[in-house]
Amino acid sequence: MGKENKKGRGKFYLFLILAALGGVFVAGFPVVEVMFPDIAGKVNNFRGYYSGQLFVSPDTDSEDYFTEEFHGFKSTMAQEQLFYFIPAANINFDFSAYYDDYSNTLLEFYLYKADDMGSIIATNINVPYAEGRQAGAASQQGAEMPEHANWFSSECTEGIVYTLKVIPKNGHDIGTDFIIRIDVAEGWISLPGLWGLFVGILFFLLILSGILKFIWKVRRKSS
Repeated sequence: MGKENKKGRGKFYLFLILAALGGVFVAGFPVVEVMFPDIAGKVNNFRGYYSGQLFVSPDTDSEDYFTEEFHGFKSTMAQEQLFYFIPAANINFDFSAYYDDYSNTLLEFYLYKADDMGSIIATNINVPYAEGRQAGAASQQGAEMPEHANWFSSECTEGIVYTLKVIPKNGHDIGTDFIIRIDVAEGWISLPGLWGLFVGILFFLLILSGILKFIWKVRRKSS
């Protein structure tokens, strides 16, 4: 009986150890990306996170294009500002823009295809504001904010030239420095979610082993 109890505890301890190792792996994932890029790439592919080239270099010397080197711009607010990018693949992007002083003032920005500036693809004014970084909001601002967020997500098509238009919500914001960024959106599962999935699978296997052990005992007694 003592041996059986020890075997049961052994499985539980193994579950705790593997769950803890999974947590360490997730917490140290930025280090894994640097030291073991091949492993990190496989993990990112599994969770639906794109890790390849983001932008195609434009056939122009314009400084208003996002490139592999520059995924963001710092600029001074005018009546409107236009920025361009060409996705290197079909990628789901997160777009964010905010004033450089992290003030409580929001700005508006819109995504278009460069050859169709009459049709808005996406905009931040349709995204409800979430406090701080809650609910995955790419927000650098505090809790007391108005009607919309300072970010939006949109899937963009490889090779298409897109335009981002930035405008101030108020005229007095003209002349204020702002930052606009394009980042890859999270995949179908976040890193914490990946750890949760791993723990869930371990827990399922632990329960399954208990059920199979019980069935084996019942059959053994009945035979």
